[in-house]
Amino acid sequence: MRIAFIVNSYPPRLGGLESHIYHLSVSLAQLGHEVYVLTISDKPGHRQEEGVDIRTDRRHFPIADIISFPALGATRAIARFLREHRIDVVSVHTRFFPMSFVGARAAQKAHVPYIHTEHGSNFVNNSNPIIAIGSRVVDLSLGRYVTTHAAQVLGVSEAAANFAG
Repeated sequence: MRIAFIVNSYPPRLGGLESHIYHLSVSLAQLGHEVYVLTISDKPGHRQEEGVDIRTDRRHFPIADIISFPALGATRAIARFLREHRIDVVSVHTRFFPMSFVGARAAQKAHVPYIHTEHGSNFVNNSNPIIAIGSRVVDLSLGRYVTTHAAQVLGVSEAAANFAG
């Protein structure tokens, strides 16, 4: 299969989410699947690591090193990539992140099913009220769209599955 992960971050950035996506993408590549990771970062580029094709575009408007956004037109560009590379399935992770919504919309535009994996078990808990309120608004609007339109929704834990449900 040809699988595209469309995610907000990927190693070398470290964290539980990045580790999960890294191990999953490498494992799928080792099984013989053609695996792409489309992500955003301060350092755009294209590299191959352990059988995974990683394409990084520039991130914009980083907020508290928690969230950042792709460039305008990213949905259209990613949909074109999915069609050109004949991707079979898209994987997006954590409904809070903008790339999950972009990935979901791009998959729909390219007529490719997408799987959403939820990692969080509750709304973002932040002492900054603007971030707390903003994240809840995102979860209840764009995030809800991501989960309700996915071909399949997975949770990394029972609590995450319940939160996504």
